[in-house]
Amino acid sequence: MGKVLKKGDIVIYESTVYPGVTEKECVPILEKISGTTFNKDFFVGYSPERINPGDKEHTVEKILKVTSGSTPEIGKKWINYMLQ
Repeated sequence: MGKVLKKGDIVIYESTVYPGVTEKECVPILEKISGTTFNKDFFVGYSPERINPGDKEHTVEKILKVTSGSTPEIGKKWINYMLQ
């Protein structure tokens, strides 16, 4: 991803990881490879996984999609994109 990352891009993580992993592990790699700066040149959107395998009651259709962004503005852009 870092090799194609350009200014203004939003990298979306749709995976559940421990708190802080994106900023402590993923973002520094993107910055190093791309030569860009987090929350200045590129941003991050978050959307944890919603599926609990085998759960017949809480299916993906019944579970709200949770999204956020690395800044409030990016959070709004990400949710607006999801609502299209």
